[in-house]
Amino acid sequence: MTTTFEVFKKIQKKLAALGTECTFDIERCESDESECFDMLCAHVGHVLAATRFDPPDEDEDGVALDPLSIQTFKSDNGDYILDIDVTVGGPTVSVRFESRWGTATISAHWGASHLVVSTKDAPLIDLLQWVSD
Repeated sequence: MTTTFEVFKKIQKKLAALGTECTFDIERCESDESECFDMLCAHVGHVLAATRFDPPDEDEDGVALDPLSIQTFKSDNGDYILDIDVTVGGPTVSVRFESRWGTATISAHWGASHLVVSTKDAPLIDLLQWVSD
């Protein structure tokens, strides 16, 4: 069984490869001990490091995120929730950002593997706050 510490290290490794650091909490981790789970960790690391929305382009700086859909739910008091579908079909990755708490939750699953990570200070947070404006 994959330990939470091993998952943390896998995500950190992806973040380091992208030149990014941030803090994150692993909320849920269920692994089927396969390559699929390693890919989930890499996807989550990529999403945490995202600095812009557009198709990947090697000539641009930053980490690109090319979402399938973005939904915004706004309340009368100015708080909002963003729901973003990043990938579906192979690994399914989605992001929920709640402005009230300033937290992004990334949920990723593929087969029997499931990973949920939350953050308040990843580069992704600045991107999500920019999108809502």
